[in-house]
Amino acid sequence: MEISKRKIIIALVMAFLAVSCTMVSVFAATAAGWSVTSVGTSQAYTESVSLAIDNNGVPHVAYCDSSNHIDYASWTGSSWNIQTVATDAQYSGTSGSWVSLALDSNGNPYISYYAFISSTDSYELKYAYLSGGSWTTQVVDPNMAGISNSIALDPSGTPHIAYYSMADTGLMYASPSGSGWTTTQVDTGSCVGISLAFDNAGNPHISYRDGNYLKYASFRGSSWLTPTEIALISQYDGCITSLAFNPTTGNPAISFYNYGSYDLMYVAYSGSAWGTPVTVDSGSGLQVGMWNSLAFNAQRNPAIAYYSTTTSGSPGTLKYATNTGSGWTTQTVDTAVNDGTGNLSPVSLAFTGSGKPTIAYVAGQGSVNTVKVTTEATSFFALPEYAYGALAAVAACFVAVAAFAVVKKRRQQ
Repeated sequence: MEISKRKIIIALVMAFLAVSCTMVSVFAATAAGWSVTSVGTSQAYTESVSLAIDNNGVPHVAYCDSSNHIDYASWTGSSWNIQTVATDAQYSGTSGSWVSLALDSNGNPYISYYAFISSTDSYELKYAYLSGGSWTTQVVDPNMAGISNSIALDPSGTPHIAYYSMADTGLMYASPSGSGWTTTQVDTGSCVGISLAFDNAGNPHISYRDGNYLKYASFRGSSWLTPTEIALISQYDGCITSLAFNPTTGNPAISFYNYGSYDLMYVAYSGSAWGTPVTVDSGSGLQVGMWNSLAFNAQRNPAIAYYSTTTSGSPGTLKYATNTGSGWTTQTVDTAVNDGTGNLSPVSLAFTGSGKPTIAYVAGQGSVNTVKVTTEATSFFALPEYAYGALAAVAACFVAVAAFAVVKKRRQQ
């Protein structure tokens, strides 16, 4: 007896819906238009989380987990594949490990972090890369270095690291040299909140906080130029800066937290001078943008992901700000990402190839801290685009199985 086409269609639709519901369950809802996944647990006082997206739109995250290990997570299409990179991440109980991630054009990861040396009760800056399926680590600077660090690849794909050295009391810059690293001092002082980026010509640029000032350093020709004091922001260890290049003008821009006014700020270079910093968001309270991350979207406009709380001891929120040229607009992405007990809430922003903003962040609730990734999702089932590959693949498997069953049934008749 021949199986009716109607029954076949119903079976295939039910299979597809089953797969869709499975995928939707992976992505819990946050605010309207955003979806979120949990990656893993982190330290209670982790200072950073680092996100990068490869050319296929797949997110990758580096962070320090609750066992004081440096972890690297990549999205498989339906879940996170988590690898332990190193087991010597620094953690003092009130200060977590800084970690920074970069990907090359083939999606290969490179990580910088600072490690604790128990035998000498000190710490050092280390570098890790994935080769042949296993992680290799190198010491970049063994002398009380890396408490703040940022890794970036130059246009040729070579990694470089900007970091703070307590021993040298200043901002340092490291580049590979043979089997080791060459380091150069860029500035003196308590240089933290570091962000490194390269321009199209391959010149490195660094934003950072030195004492009470937001500062900027750039390399030209064969040497580093004298660092520029951009703004007075008041001294606080948590004043994160984030540097990115405007793809239209090729000029740098910086997002930063002004501890003096408790505001998230943004400043851009005109080509000849730094402009006047503008307020992106202000709550007339605490920690509006203390952790922030800047990137430019597909429309070539600046966008910032940041943590915000306006009342001491109250839960904070993850927010996202964009500027279309007529001013900044903000929206809430996730609520109660921090319960107000002192947990840190670092963030990292990147865009997919189609222009969707994706944010990695740490949600701290007491002693339970979770690394999460959220993506703006305004299309079918509100799934981020990197989920559709898995959805299509699994649906195709259901179709193939159903078709095979139909053929087999007919042959038996």
